[in-house]
Amino acid sequence: MISRIVRLLSLALTFAMRGAYAQVVPSAEALAAGSRVARAVIDPFPVRFSRGDSAVMKVTLVDSIGSDVPGASFTLRTEGGLDHPVRVRYRLVEAPGQPASYVMSGARPGSQVFHVAVHMVVGGRLVTRDIDSVTVTVADWPIAKIVIDALPYDPYVGTTFRLKARVLTDHDTEAEGIRILWRTDDPCHARLTSDGVITFAQPGKINVFARAQGIQAKREISIASNPVVTVEMTPKSAQARVGDLVRLRIGAMDRRGIVVPNIAYSFSVTAVDSAGGEIVGDGDFIAEKPGVYVLRASAGDPTAESVIEVGPRPPATPVSVTSRATIGKAGTRALWVFTGKDGRDYAYAGAGDGTSPAIVYAWDVTDAANPVLGDSVTVGTGPSSITDLKVNGDASWAIVSRMPSSGTRGGVTVLDLSKPGHPVVLSDYSEGVAEGIRAVWINAPSAIVYGADATNGSLVVLDLANPRAPRFVSALEVTPGRRAEIHDVWSDGKQAYLAAGPDGLIVLDIGDKGMPTAPRVLASLKWPNASARSVVHSGRYVFVGETMTDCEACMNGPRGEIRVVDVQKPKEPVAVAHYGAPEAGAGRLWAETGVVFAAFHQGGLRILDASGELAHDLYAQRRQAGWFATGGRPGTSPTVVAAVPYKGHIYVVDVNTGLWILTHRLAGRLGS
Repeated sequence: MISRIVRLLSLALTFAMRGAYAQVVPSAEALAAGSRVARAVIDPFPVRFSRGDSAVMKVTLVDSIGSDVPGASFTLRTEGGLDHPVRVRYRLVEAPGQPASYVMSGARPGSQVFHVAVHMVVGGRLVTRDIDSVTVTVADWPIAKIVIDALPYDPYVGTTFRLKARVLTDHDTEAEGIRILWRTDDPCHARLTSDGVITFAQPGKINVFARAQGIQAKREISIASNPVVTVEMTPKSAQARVGDLVRLRIGAMDRRGIVVPNIAYSFSVTAVDSAGGEIVGDGDFIAEKPGVYVLRASAGDPTAESVIEVGPRPPATPVSVTSRATIGKAGTRALWVFTGKDGRDYAYAGAGDGTSPAIVYAWDVTDAANPVLGDSVTVGTGPSSITDLKVNGDASWAIVSRMPSSGTRGGVTVLDLSKPGHPVVLSDYSEGVAEGIRAVWINAPSAIVYGADATNGSLVVLDLANPRAPRFVSALEVTPGRRAEIHDVWSDGKQAYLAAGPDGLIVLDIGDKGMPTAPRVLASLKWPNASARSVVHSGRYVFVGETMTDCEACMNGPRGEIRVVDVQKPKEPVAVAHYGAPEAGAGRLWAETGVVFAAFHQGGLRILDASGELAHDLYAQRRQAGWFATGGRPGTSPTVVAAVPYKGHIYVVDVNTGLWILTHRLAGRLGS
C-alpha cells in the first residue's frame, strides 16, 4: 500500500521545506519508519555559540520508548527566505540517519527555531510532520570596553542633559541591548541618574562612571558657572495643525548680550486645553492633539515662553474598490504598473510560493474598472518565488528577480515587452546569484540594474544594454568582512539607498566619487533591533519599512514600523520620525508628493499624509489618511505586500488574493 502511494505521488510531490535544499521523495521503508517516530533527541539542546563561530548539532529519531528508529527520513526546517531574516545558517555533514549531524553558524546575534520534520504516511496521504524543535542562539562576542562619548553640551551649573556611552566587543563592534549603569563620585556637585541624565549643581570637578557586565569606564567633567542671563524664543505665538512641525529659534545670552553657544536647554510643555504636544530635538514643537500649548525653554534659571495654537488635521477618508483581478496561484508578491509601447496601461504581478514555477501575469488596466488578463509567462526553471519586478524607462523590457526553491537556481529573468499584453522571456541570469535576488532596481535612463544578492550579501551590478544577454559588471560588499542582508534598493541617479536588514539603511554614492557601475558606501544608519526590508526616497526623506518576524508579538504576523530618515545631507542621514500600524509590519513602500502608500501585510494598505516637515510619531499625529484591508481566501488572512499609485488609482497585491485596484482622494491628486 505504502509503495503504491509513493509511486503515485513521487512525480508530483516535492518536500520543499524552507532551509532545506535537497529534493526528497522517501522510500516506502523510510515512510514506514517515519510513522514509528515519536520524538527527536537533539544534542546539544539548546544550541548556543558565539557569532562567527560554529557548533555541531546531532539529531537522532526515537520511538515512544526511546529506541532509535533507523531508516526514517526527516528534514531540518526553519523559517527563512522571503519573510524571515536568517540569523543561523547550517549545513548537513552526515546524511540523515542515526544520528544526522549539522554544522550551525551565525554572523550576527539572535535566536532561530529549527524544526525536525519527519516524512510519513497518515490516512493514505504522504505528509511531513514536525515532531520536535530546538532554539539555536548566536551570542555576541564578549564585551571588551566601554567608551564614554564626548559631552554633547558644555557642563554649566543648572543645566541638564544625557550622557552617552558605547559598549564595544573584543572584535571592536558595538554590542546591542546592553544596559549601561551610571554613577558619580560627587553627588553634591551633580545629580546623575542610573540611566545617564546629569544635572549640574555647583562649579567643580567630578568623575562619572559607566558600567556594564563588569566593565567600567571613567570620565572627568569640569563644571563651570552658568553665564546665561536671558533666554529668547521665537515665534512668541503661532498656529499649526496636529502633526505640523513648528521650528523654534532659541538663543541664550550672557550679561553683555553675547550668545552663549553649546548650551543645554530644558524644555517643558503645558497644555491649556488637553495634553498631547512635546518639544523634540533641539527645539521643535509638535502636537498629537488639538489645543493651546505654552512652551518653555530654560538654560538653568533663565526661561523663555511661546504660545502655540494647534488645530486638527483633515480626517481619514474611505478607500474604495474600483475592481479586482483574482489570481488562482498563491504567493503574489511583485507589482509594477506602466504604460506600454502600444499606449495602453498595464499592471504586472508576479506569483509563486516556491512549490511550483513562478508566473508573471499581465493585465491591461487602461480601463481600471475592468482589468483584462492579456497573458501570463513562466519565469525561471522549476519551483521559485518572485521577489521583485521592474520595467525599464521606455517600457521595452522588464526584469523579474527570483528566490530559488529546492533543487533550483535563483537569479533574474528578463522579459520582452514589445507586445506588453503578451510578455515573453528574453533571457535568464543566475551566474553567481544562484541563492537568489531579493530585489532589483533599474538605474534609469541607463540599462544598469542593481540586484540585492542573497548569495553573498553584496549589491550586484548588471548591464542590460543587451537584454538578451545580461552582463555582470561588479559587486559591492557593503559590509566588508561579513555577509550583509540586503532586502531592497532604490536609486535617484546620485545616491542609492539599501534596506539592509539588521544594518538598517545604507547610502551609496553613484554619482559623485562613485559611479553607477561602481557604487561606494557613503553612509549608514543603524538602530537597535533593525530589520530594514524596504526603502523608497521622496524629497528630503527616505522611508524605510521594517518587518520583524522573530519578536514576542509576532505570533499572528510580522511587526515593524516605517522609519523616516532625513537625507538632505546624504553623508549624515538622520532618523526624524516613525509610523507604525498597530499589530502589523511594513512591506513594500511607495512615496510620492507628500504621500506614502504602505503595504502592511495583515494590517492592509495604509495611506500616509507625509506632507511638510516630519517628526516623531506620525501615527499618533493622525497622519493616516486612509486604510483598506484586502479580503483573504477561506483559511487565510489578508497579506498586502505591495502598493503602487498610478493615474489616480492604487494598485495593490495581496499574497493570497492577487490584484486589487483602489481609489482614494490622495491618490487622485497624484500624477502618473
